[in-house]
Amino acid sequence: MRKTATLVTVAALTAATITTATCSAAAANTINITTPPTKLSIGAKHSAFPSMMLDDGTVTLVWRQGSDHYTKRDGNIMLSQSTDAGTTWTPAQTVRTGGDHRDPSISRAGGRDWLTWFAGSTTNPAVGAFSQRDQWAPTVRVDALPRAATTAPIVQLPNGELGATFYGRQAGESYDTCWMAWTRDGKTWTRNRIINMIGAKVHTNEPYLVVDGANIHMFYRWGAGDGIGMRTSTASGHSGWGAPRKILAQASGRPTVYATSSGVLVMVYRKLPSKAAWIAYSSDHGATWLDGGQLMAAPAGSPNGMTYATMAETSPGEVLVVLGMEATSTSSNLYSARLTVA
Repeated sequence: MRKTATLVTVAALTAATITTATCSAAAANTINITTPPTKLSIGAKHSAFPSMMLDDGTVTLVWRQGSDHYTKRDGNIMLSQSTDAGTTWTPAQTVRTGGDHRDPSISRAGGRDWLTWFAGSTTNPAVGAFSQRDQWAPTVRVDALPRAATTAPIVQLPNGELGATFYGRQAGESYDTCWMAWTRDGKTWTRNRIINMIGAKVHTNEPYLVVDGANIHMFYRWGAGDGIGMRTSTASGHSGWGAPRKILAQASGRPTVYATSSGVLVMVYRKLPSKAAWIAYSSDHGATWLDGGQLMAAPAGSPNGMTYATMAETSPGEVLVVLGMEATSTSSNLYSARLTVA
């Protein structure tokens, strides 16, 4: 993953600071936007659904780049790197092509690099959840469902295993449910369903796993724009799950959550009905959530608004954010912003 390449410089930035509401006096954290979103020059066409990892001072960014959001089914996975905390980026390179590769995620877990994505087709929008390790070979299927997708990176669990999450439907089902999978080597996976609201006729999808000390949290979309849900396990997901609960209303999009070194959970999600990129955060391991305010407004007439976000803590309390923002169904661009968590 390490290489030397010509750098592409991000456009000049104008700093601005927006202070959010604070917690109680016992945990008075704030989220500040120190650098507002500025367009990156590394993407083209419809560039969306980014994911980042930080390892040995190098930030690696992947995203889906295709002709449009959904219909052409020609999404490639692109990659760029930065060695200066996101100030400059290497020219984009294609790492997967041929078909429609959607919602790629990248992570460093268990001493290895991992890439995940799902495939889509005109006949099945969620063909399966796939993973690759160390230079992207071989490809391994994570799920075992006739319809499945993943939108989240592989994580190292407190018990030493690696964990992944995906959503989909078993044969005969018409509602999405959320699943978790475990592995030691990335070659063989065991699986279990974690969120199931079929009885209430509610879709739950696009789950996102976050390790928070000895616990793990699963965040997910609760219905069609109804909100964001959360469930916590005390045993690396094998057991010890608390009750699922809705933590945000009028919220959608993949609920990307980052656990900072100070223990603050920071979420970027799609706010409804504006479709803006919005921030929420928790200083008590997800028990309560505060409104962090708007990160970036959606363009007028945008079909989907924010096309997801990703975060990396480049130094203690300094968080780099890269997000996609859609202007039209055939145009989505990548933007970079910086937050401080105090």
